[in-house]
Amino acid sequence: MTTIEDYTHCRQILQNAVELVQQTSTIGAEGDNAPLNIDINNFSCSTADDVTMEKLTRSIGNLFRDCLVLLSENYQEYMFNFLFEYQYDKNDKQFKENLTIGNLPAFLNDLEAIRDSFDAFNAAWDGELPLVKQFLTKYPRYKDRFGPWGTTFLYSAAKNGHIKLVIYLITDVGCSVNAQNQQHFERALLTEFITAADFKVSPKAGSTALHGACFAGHLNVVKYLVEHGASYFIRNQAEETPLDNVELNSHITEYFKTIINAGYSKQRQHLPQTPISHGNNQPGEDCIWEYKQLLTDNWVAFNGNESKQLSESLVVKPGKQFQQDVHLSVDSADYSVSTSKFLSCQRCTDQNANLAWVRCRGSSILNFDCYALWQIAFTKHPKFDSNNTMDLEFFDLPTTDDVEFQAQLNAWYNCDAKTNSLLDEAINKWGRWANIHVDYVTDEELMFDLLQFSFQNKDNNISGFIRWIPKLISISKTNRNHVTNIDNFQLSSNSELIPLTTLLLKSVLQTATTNIVQEEQEQILTDDVNYDNDVRSDSGNREDDPDDSTKPQKKVNEMQLFPFSSSNKCNSTVLSHVYH
Repeated sequence: MTTIEDYTHCRQILQNAVELVQQTSTIGAEGDNAPLNIDINNFSCSTADDVTMEKLTRSIGNLFRDCLVLLSENYQEYMFNFLFEYQYDKNDKQFKENLTIGNLPAFLNDLEAIRDSFDAFNAAWDGELPLVKQFLTKYPRYKDRFGPWGTTFLYSAAKNGHIKLVIYLITDVGCSVNAQNQQHFERALLTEFITAADFKVSPKAGSTALHGACFAGHLNVVKYLVEHGASYFIRNQAEETPLDNVELNSHITEYFKTIINAGYSKQRQHLPQTPISHGNNQPGEDCIWEYKQLLTDNWVAFNGNESKQLSESLVVKPGKQFQQDVHLSVDSADYSVSTSKFLSCQRCTDQNANLAWVRCRGSSILNFDCYALWQIAFTKHPKFDSNNTMDLEFFDLPTTDDVEFQAQLNAWYNCDAKTNSLLDEAINKWGRWANIHVDYVTDEELMFDLLQFSFQNKDNNISGFIRWIPKLISISKTNRNHVTNIDNFQLSSNSELIPLTTLLLKSVLQTATTNIVQEEQEQILTDDVNYDNDVRSDSGNREDDPDDSTKPQKKVNEMQLFPFSSSNKCNSTVLSHVYH
C-alpha cells in the first residue's frame, strides 16, 4: 500500500471508530434514545451501560482487526502505540479489557487527535504554521509526541529549516527542545545490551531537532535551538550526536567551534563527543594556574613546575592527606598557597606582604574530579562602591531583594546556588560562553567568558573575574563514613579535610542509603514484634471487639514509606551543599 493509500485508509478507520463512539453516546444499551452518560466523574454500575460498552468495544475491535492489517508497518505501529493505552493486544488483534464510561471521553478525544494528526505532522514537515497551531491548540498534550513517521513536530520543522515554526513550537507551545523521535523501547530504557530481534540502527530514530537541523545545515535553526538549551550530546539510535551530523556542513562546524571551548593548556582538534561528567572520572591535564596581586587586574600564569605542584595538591591519592598549603618558590622568593582559599602569601615576617589571589582556569571535574564553589569579583560596576584595596573577606551574593546590600568592587562574592549550578552546567558541556542573570546584583544578563574566566555586560560598564575554589568536606578521624560540610574560610584542625569528588559523593550516598535501609528494616521488625506483643496482651485482657478502631494499630512512619525523601538528613545534608 502506498503512503497516500495508507493515509486515506487510516483516517477512514479512525473516522469510523469516532462515529461508533459518538453513536454510543446518544443511543442507550436497549436501543432507545436515552443518552449514555459518559461523564468521566460518573461511575455508573448500570448493567445496561456495561452491555453497551461491551458491544462498543467489540465493534471497534473488529474494525481495527479487519483494517489494520491492510496498513504498512509504520502506520500499523503508530496505531498500535495509541491503542496500547487502552489495553489493545496487537498480537491477538483485540482489546483485553472493555472500554468504560470513565475512559470513553479520553478515548474519543484520542481517536480524533490521531485522525487529525496525519495532516498536522505533514503540515509541520512543510512548515505550515496555521495548521500545526490549530492542531496543538485543540490537542496540546501531543506537542512532544511523535507522529506516523516517527518524528516530533519540532524535529520535522527543524529538519526542514522552518524557523518561524520552530520559534512558535518552543516559545508558544512549550515543546521540549530535547524531545527525541520514536526509538526502540529497549534503547529508550537505556538498556546496556539490546537483544531484541527487531532493533534497527536508524539515524532518524531517537534524533532530536538539533540532529535534524545540523544534518540539513540550517544554521539559524541550530543557533536558536542551542540558545534555548538544546543538548549537542544526545545520541540517536545510530549512536550519533548532533555534532556527528555537521561533517558535511562546514558553516555549522565553525559555529560550534565558536561556542565550544577548545581547551586551556591543550587545544582539541575535534569537537567533543560527551560532556565532561560522562568521562572516565580520571583527572586530566587541561588547565592554567594563575595568580593576581591584590592591587592589580592582571593575572599571571605560574610556570610548569609550580602548576604541577598545585594540581597535585588537589588530587588526594590513597593513603595520603589533603595538602592545605603548598609551598612554592617564585622568582627566588618562597610562597605559601592556601588550597582552601586559593590565596598566596610570601613566607616572611609580614604575613600581608605580596598577597595574591590564585585561580585555576579549567574544569574542576575534568582536572581533579572535585566539585567547585564559584566566586565572582566585580572590577567595574556603576552602582558598586569603589575599593582601592582587594578585600580579604569573602561575601555572599544576596538571594533575596535586600535593600541594605551594599556591594563593593575588588571583593570576592560566593555565587548563589543557581549561578553556581549554571556555571557548572556550562563548563560541563565544554561551553565557551554562558549568559547568566545574577539575581539582585544587576538587571541584565552578564556574559561569562569561560575560557578567560571573566565577564561583562552588553555595554561593558560591568565587568570582573570569576574563579572556583574546591568544595571541601570534613571526614571524622573516628568514623570514615561520617562526612560534614565545612566552610572553606573557617577551617578546623579536628577533622581530616578532603575535596568532595564525584567518586567520594557516590560512596557516601551508597553508604547512607545502605544504612537507612538497614535502619528502616530493623524498625519495621521492631514494630512487628511490638504489634504482636500488644495483640497477645490485649487478647488476654479483654473480649473480642468487632470495632477495629479500638485495636492497636501498626504505625508506619514517613521514612518507611519514603526512605529516600528530602526528610532523609543523611542524604540531603551532603547533596544540599554540593552546589553551595
